[in-house]
Amino acid sequence: MKTARNTLTAVFLGFFPWIAGAQSTRVENPIASDNVTAFLGEVMKSITTLAIPVIVIFIIYAGFLFVTSGGSQDKLDTAKKTAVNTLIGAAIILGARFLAEILINTAESLGVENLD
Repeated sequence: MKTARNTLTAVFLGFFPWIAGAQSTRVENPIASDNVTAFLGEVMKSITTLAIPVIVIFIIYAGFLFVTSGGSQDKLDTAKKTAVNTLIGAAIILGARFLAEILINTAESLGVENLD
């Protein structure tokens, strides 16, 4: 039992050498922005960058559903729902980005330098 505990301690201290005092470790800030407004702007840019290709794919898919419906009312309804839901989602995502940009620009114009 004692060797198992010693082994576990050695493994634990091997993974976390700064606990054992073997070296001084400094944790770097992974966020490139210095304040909250810049961080929120970066988050919204990332979300938009990821969402736009998905929106384009769903618009193409909705068009494909329209073309392949063959006059079937059920398939046309599915295509319409897909197109409408895609456009609503796009409006929400792009509207949120637009609103975030307005809020960030307003805060900067009011002289709010740091919202930490």
